[in-house]
Amino acid sequence: MNTQVISIQNNFQHDLNGSVSFLFYCFMNLCIKAEPAALLSAEFEQGGLTLSIEDMGDVAQPDKYRLCVVPKESEDIPLIIKGVLREHPELKPAIMTIEQDKLVEIDESDEREDIQKLVVFTVPEVNEDRHDVLLQGVDTFYDKCKVDMEKSHAAYISKMTVALKGESVEDINAAKDELEGIYNTYVETRDKLKEDKIKEIEDAYQLYLKKHTEEENIRKEQADAKGEKAGFSMNMFAEGDEE
Repeated sequence: MNTQVISIQNNFQHDLNGSVSFLFYCFMNLCIKAEPAALLSAEFEQGGLTLSIEDMGDVAQPDKYRLCVVPKESEDIPLIIKGVLREHPELKPAIMTIEQDKLVEIDESDEREDIQKLVVFTVPEVNEDRHDVLLQGVDTFYDKCKVDMEKSHAAYISKMTVALKGESVEDINAAKDELEGIYNTYVETRDKLKEDKIKEIEDAYQLYLKKHTEEENIRKEQADAKGEKAGFSMNMFAEGDEE
């Protein structure tokens, strides 16, 4: 097999890997749980410069639904919130500090010198609205990746056809099979990423429904108990009047 064919196969694999890696990154930014890497896409304008989250502070993950930014400068907190929400408007920001090993919300105007102000971003629950938006996001990113891969596939088939002129039938078939094998592998990876992301969204949505169903049942039981108690009291008054 000539070196041009091998080069075409390697470049094809490189392009497909880029498309699938970008899809993974896009899916990660559809936050279901806290993902520190999701803040890497946020940008912050300061003094005519475009800064990254790493320039603004350190990122930690206190639990699976919250991200914590430890600012290098407390006065940068409004800028951090603005930049992150521009990229992830779904996140819920709060200014907090640590007291007795727990995150405690404080007022932005708190000027105590002995505390470290933190910016904590909470990923909201996957309610019905978020469920629909997230699924739309999955479809949008997936469809773009699919189109890009199909275009790349067609382009490299054309390149391969030119490169294989004059080669034996055996070498032509082997080269084309190799190209298709590479493509099919990345198609499977792409489709699995979509399948996994949809499952993650659906699992989170079912968790939300279960939680709120249980809360609603508790409220109903409490309301029924109050109604029974009120009915009992009214009966007491009625009995007293009869006497």
